[in-house]
Amino acid sequence: MKKHLALCFFILLALCACEQNSGDHDNKINTGVLSIQMDVQQIPGEVVQISGLLSREGFDPIRFEFEVTDHSATKLIEAIAVGVWKVRIDAHNNRGDIACTAATEVLVEANEVTPVYIHLMKTGSVEIIVTWGDDQFEENDIQEDAAAIWEYHYYEDLYVSMADDDWYSIDLSADSVSIICEFQHDKGDINVDLVDSHGNVLKSAKSKTDHEVFSYIVHRLDTYYIHVYSLSNKSNRYTIWWDDIFSGQ
Repeated sequence: MKKHLALCFFILLALCACEQNSGDHDNKINTGVLSIQMDVQQIPGEVVQISGLLSREGFDPIRFEFEVTDHSATKLIEAIAVGVWKVRIDAHNNRGDIACTAATEVLVEANEVTPVYIHLMKTGSVEIIVTWGDDQFEENDIQEDAAAIWEYHYYEDLYVSMADDDWYSIDLSADSVSIICEFQHDKGDINVDLVDSHGNVLKSAKSKTDHEVFSYIVHRLDTYYIHVYSLSNKSNRYTIWWDDIFSGQ
């Protein structure tokens, strides 16, 4: 009898352990992490505190403040339910008033750490720009750091924002180049320039649709640059593609 009781006890312990491990596994599958970062050297003098709020319908709001060092302010928020969350950042002055605020939507992915970047700018008044995500070509924020991309290939899941331009270098072997940039316009307007090696803009696409498309005939075969940028206070995802052919073909 005692042996049977002991056996039942061990089986019960094993089942409880399995259930706990299964619960931990499910939590990892259904949650992600946000790593929120800010360069404190960008903070204007009148801003004395930065606070934030994560919100989503059907979930409790998550309020946070930053852990500040000499060079950066960071906040790691773990175990966030997978899905789209609204991130709001408030900058407070020395009277405790909100000097300015900014918000964007961030996609939390399962078992992934998603970086969120806070940029404070002084342009007459204090302005906050919130961007998130990183792609395979960062840091390609200026022409000198342009990332090389191949012709006739779709590069997907790239990110751009007002504070984070993207530059790409392309080597033309024919004199006519075509460029396509696809995105969702209602999530943030994206514009595209074709630029020569001296920084001159040769052609621009600035429509109000879900894609920017144009072709251009160059005067010489050389390295040219695609400049992707946003005029919207949002981070947006896009796809870029290009190809070159000889004009008249």
